[in-house]
Amino acid sequence: MDGAVLDPQTDEVFRRGRSRSSARVERGRVSVVDVTWYVRSLGDDPSRSATAFVAAARRHLAEALPRRYGSFEPLPLRWDEGGEKAFVSFVSGESDTVYVQGTNPLQSGSIGRAWRRGSVVHSHSLSMLAGPLEDERWRRALKAMFVDFAKSVDAIYASAEVLRGIEWSGRSLWYGAGAEHHTYLAGLGQWRGLTPYPVWVSWFGREYAPLIRDHVTIGLATQLGENLLLELSEAPSDRDALLEMMASASEPPKLQRRWFGLRRAIADVEPPRSWLPAQYLAVPVDGGPKVSSPPDMAPTIPEPLRNLTVNNSLVPDAFGRIRWLTAAEGSRESGVPTSEDFRGPI
Repeated sequence: MDGAVLDPQTDEVFRRGRSRSSARVERGRVSVVDVTWYVRSLGDDPSRSATAFVAAARRHLAEALPRRYGSFEPLPLRWDEGGEKAFVSFVSGESDTVYVQGTNPLQSGSIGRAWRRGSVVHSHSLSMLAGPLEDERWRRALKAMFVDFAKSVDAIYASAEVLRGIEWSGRSLWYGAGAEHHTYLAGLGQWRGLTPYPVWVSWFGREYAPLIRDHVTIGLATQLGENLLLELSEAPSDRDALLEMMASASEPPKLQRRWFGLRRAIADVEPPRSWLPAQYLAVPVDGGPKVSSPPDMAPTIPEPLRNLTVNNSLVPDAFGRIRWLTAAEGSRESGVPTSEDFRGPI
């Protein structure tokens, strides 16, 4: 088993066994792989998430270890000043998202928190320069961490997608007017549904896996217990390349169902109309990939996630939009949030 050591003086990662290195990425516009894990806010334990993040990074991708971290820029705290214990303690004591900076080609990440009372879902994240992922060793490491952390935090859904047009200074990333943005699916702490366009790698938790697995029409799908991992291509591909691949797809994927070591291929299916059943996809608003706008809620939300929303006192209005219960409908004594708790628009 390979090991890795981070040198805090040089920010270099030294490994036992075969080395994994990346060529210098020149300044200019680059592509980035943006990873987001969506998790339930109810019963969230930030220290457990931080511990799981560190453990997954150590096992698979030491460059993701939080070389610097904090809740504001510039990130004030250093890993070499206290290691895992100090990092986990800091995350546990913060009420806001904690941001981290890794070692090239890993760039940034976050350990999220339920940002408001009544939040149902929040997220954790990681970003990496896409160029080095042409090397299979980098892909294997990132995918392993992706799956490991998704299991540890019991993710509802997770995605790894390619974003293009990000400005790279040689040390940091900047999202200018020409940059693509990912579609954030947990705006205002509410679950909106699945990504409305195809992404490179995705993870479907126990709520979505049984609804999705027999409708996958491209890529390689692997059953992992109650969860499903879907890889649409071997190397990272952006949304346009994946859409082109969908258009030309003529054969169904091989679905590996890892139950007691048995594997079988799925039956023939119709050519894809969308990358997943449309009723589960969040509905994008006008603006395109270069505008960061929250999507509208998917037509169908799995019942367990709907129940989470109902239990947190969110109900649809006559137009299908989500609103808080009014003061007359809620109860402060029972701890249920009411419209008086949140004056701003939802």
